[in-house]
Amino acid sequence: AYMAVRSLGLSKKLLVLTRTRNQLEIYCREARRISQFSSEKVMVVPLTSRKHMCPKAFSENIKDVPYGDFLRYCKSLRSRSLNEKCTFYESTFSGRRPSWSALKALDRLEEFGVSTPHEVFKLCVDLGLCPYEVSKLLLKKADVIVGSYNYLFMDAIRESIFAKASIHLDDIICVVDEAHSLPNYLTELTTETISTVSLERALRECERYGSDAAEYLRSFLTSTKRLGEELQVQPDEVKLLEGSYLEDVLSDSLDVSRYSGLSELARFLQEEGEAIRSMKISDGLPPISYTSRVGVFLEHLIESEHSNFVKYIEGFTFRDGTLNYRIGLRLLDPSPIASVLNDVYAVTLMSGTLWDIDYYVEVLGLDKNRIDRLELPYPFPEENRAIFVDVAVTTKFTKRCEEEWMKIAEHIKVLRRAIEGAIVFFFPSYEVMDAVKQYCGDFETPVIYEDEDTSFEDVYGFLKANSNPTVMAVARGKVSEGVDFSDEVGSLLSSVVIVGLPYP
Repeated sequence: AYMAVRSLGLSKKLLVLTRTRNQLEIYCREARRISQFSSEKVMVVPLTSRKHMCPKAFSENIKDVPYGDFLRYCKSLRSRSLNEKCTFYESTFSGRRPSWSALKALDRLEEFGVSTPHEVFKLCVDLGLCPYEVSKLLLKKADVIVGSYNYLFMDAIRESIFAKASIHLDDIICVVDEAHSLPNYLTELTTETISTVSLERALRECERYGSDAAEYLRSFLTSTKRLGEELQVQPDEVKLLEGSYLEDVLSDSLDVSRYSGLSELARFLQEEGEAIRSMKISDGLPPISYTSRVGVFLEHLIESEHSNFVKYIEGFTFRDGTLNYRIGLRLLDPSPIASVLNDVYAVTLMSGTLWDIDYYVEVLGLDKNRIDRLELPYPFPEENRAIFVDVAVTTKFTKRCEEEWMKIAEHIKVLRRAIEGAIVFFFPSYEVMDAVKQYCGDFETPVIYEDEDTSFEDVYGFLKANSNPTVMAVARGKVSEGVDFSDEVGSLLSSVVIVGLPYP
């Protein structure tokens, strides 16, 4: 469709937004197939996260660093505020202009036309360049940009990426894939939390490195624990904190004013946190700063004072069995963030599971005067699918127990013995999957369990390489949406089993 629009002389860029990296890869592969049958050359640029495109992110000290800490570490390297520098970034630029090696990479990628993130990464690393920065430089020549939701909906990222490439919103035709997940995604994107576990870690690192922030963190930790105890918050229980109650509790315990005092403290904690991060790097430790993280939380707390956020405290059981608390901010109305969709030239929101279009128009704050609707019938014959429901087991939260996990495991083993071919079982969460796993025992056929490091390629290769394989995965995880388990012959799966409702 975009190619047809281009042929009519409409010189707009196509921005395709996906929820997962797997979906992004699919678009790149499809674009390459299309280009092989088209006489018109199209430049497709994939944009994954800065960490995923970073050659340094695979080192032992960096690979498990949370994304927020990684971004601050990367920024410090680029600004040379640490004792080390990033040779990949330095080699990409000569002053403020692309280096000779970067220009060479850009020429090669432009010649390719369509590249996957892995191909961009490999080419740049071979030339000693930063893959992320080279991808950004390539945007000026892009016809199609494929990236995650963040590239449009996060103001700082959008302005950084598009402004430097001289791309204006009214020059963009946007496609949002898996749009049914957009309201929840935007809510999660802006959710901020800090736990008593993180506060304890922040306090310990401040004490270790002699930071003056230690006393503030000790008071912050004490007041958070006291708040949870006074409200009698139990594990997995959430209680709302009305109005400015949370700010009042913190300002009283920290002995600062509610607005200017907390704001100043937030800046101080971030500055101290960055100093601690630098000292950790000098000590050969991962560049994680819990103190900086506390400062960032306080900053967001102050900024949310008059906006559409709800504040809460939640209880949870840590892995050592102790009761801990988490305080957080959660966005109630995502429309202020989603309203950027009204500024692009055109947008297509598509999904196989949009349940009420009016709901999405309202929640996302879309301009009702610009809405057109297209609803397509289910494309496959009803008789081609068989759906069975087992009501003898449940993953309902109030019914979860060891006896229920044993029953579910037994039913899984019965299904595995009865069904020929590959089966994938989707669990509502990693916790439920791990609970059931201990009762499954050894399968007579090969099995793979999804974890945080599992990729689509891992599972696809496993299915291709084994007979009657079993995949244990998580709903809304990396291999549950926007992936295609098929080859030139057909589907690699014979059955899909949903273990309980796909909600934690």
